[in-house]
Amino acid sequence: MSASPTSQLEDQAVGLRKMFEQSLPQVHVFACPSRPNAVLPLVQMLASDLATKGRRVLWVDEIDFPDREAWPLPRQVPFDLQRALDREVDLAQAVVPITSQLWYAFTRRKARDCDANLSQRLAQSGVDFDLVLVSARCKLDDTYAQYKNQVKLLLLSGAKADALSLTMAWVQNLHLSGGIDVSRVVFMGGANNGAGAELWQDVKTQLLPPGQGDDPAISLIPALPAKTKLASLWAKQTLFLEQLQRDFWKD
Repeated sequence: MSASPTSQLEDQAVGLRKMFEQSLPQVHVFACPSRPNAVLPLVQMLASDLATKGRRVLWVDEIDFPDREAWPLPRQVPFDLQRALDREVDLAQAVVPITSQLWYAFTRRKARDCDANLSQRLAQSGVDFDLVLVSARCKLDDTYAQYKNQVKLLLLSGAKADALSLTMAWVQNLHLSGGIDVSRVVFMGGANNGAGAELWQDVKTQLLPPGQGDDPAISLIPALPAKTKLASLWAKQTLFLEQLQRDFWKD
């Protein structure tokens, strides 16, 4: 039996939505629930490197002023990005250039339901980015639907019980909001890569039902001392940073 005209139209509409979604810039969220500001130097370094190599990058920064440990904003922004997503101001008033290839937006307002997410608004405005990188604030009410229907998450977590507990609580709540693809997990501290895989299985039980979801790439790096200043936090992680840059260059 052939499909009805209504069914065919619905299938075409679904196909068009998928094609449109695939054409939007991929959004990568960097999150460290046990020390959210740890991602600031990581995202800034990666965004600058990708822009230098010719990619068009938008960095969305969610880390609020009290949590930045004096890490400066790379540019002053007239308006919070969420105001642009809520159509209170033009998008151009919330997204500013750092270089010709790297742009920056800052937000600390809680996301609200809006008729278009950031990727869609960028497409509608004719602004073309290859990648959107988000330095995440890591609050329990987080959702990333305001950026894109489906985002990729790079998750950093300490390997000790207290840090893992924070990570599990945040990931579990985030999973309930949907639209999350955990692409890489980085455990800071631990004995070996086998230990990292075991730690991920503990976290995964909080994130996905048994048998669902692909396992992400897992990295295990030395613990980042809590008192280390942000400026030197990633100074000794050369191999990890190089691998991260290779991963993003393939996207």
